[in-house]
Amino acid sequence: MAFYRAVLGARIDEIGTGGAPDAVRPSFWQVYITVDDVAATVKQAEALGAEILMPGEDTPHGRRRCGIRWAR
Repeated sequence: MAFYRAVLGARIDEIGTGGAPDAVRPSFWQVYITVDDVAATVKQAEALGAEILMPGEDTPHGRRRCGIRWAR
């Protein structure tokens, strides 16, 4: 994680795996990156060609989050 912190200049929190993969939901890797402005990040990611899976929403922990899939 130190590499990503250095490259992105962001705080990265490690959270659990989200459960075991099965036939419906295959194995995947999910990263949480803290940014100052979720709306601006979504806009920039979309402009760069990312797929927006979930626009900004409030979490029960008083934070905002979004879901972005980078273009391949």
